[in-house]
Amino acid sequence: GQRGFLLTQDPKYLAPYEASVGDIAGRYARLEALTSGHPAYQSRFPALEQHVQRKLAELETTIRVAREQGYEAALGIVRTDQGRNEMMAIRGLIAQMRGEQERLLTARSNVLESTQNRTFAVILVMLIGIAGLVVMTFAYIGFNLRRHKALLGALGRTSGHRDVLLRELHH
Repeated sequence: GQRGFLLTQDPKYLAPYEASVGDIAGRYARLEALTSGHPAYQSRFPALEQHVQRKLAELETTIRVAREQGYEAALGIVRTDQGRNEMMAIRGLIAQMRGEQERLLTARSNVLESTQNRTFAVILVMLIGIAGLVVMTFAYIGFNLRRHKALLGALGRTSGHRDVLLRELHH
């Protein structure tokens, strides 16, 4: 980029700069579209765009001065730290946006984890309830089987007595 060109005066070092300049508007538009529903991001865009435009202007000026007035004149612009300060401001805004992104991601992860925990608790309670119903069903079936067996036994004893009485009456 700019640094390689200033050090060597070889235009091939400007290829990354030239490619980036043409790509910045598209990237900025994409970033705006991706964050359109997030006011915390959107509020930083005007400042970000200002700093980016100032940095691009500084780069363009430095390169133009290097071509027209020479290396020392261009270094005079670099030594003002204007470009460095703009990059620090850009990095600061991007760091704030990343911090906001991390905060949102953490909040969403916490909501997801809480939802998972509640879902697990509901499923566990339902499984315990179902297990209780199964135990109660088997207990009820067992009770009814014992009762049925007892009634059959009592009926069998009653039938046996009746048969004995009937035989005695017929004799």
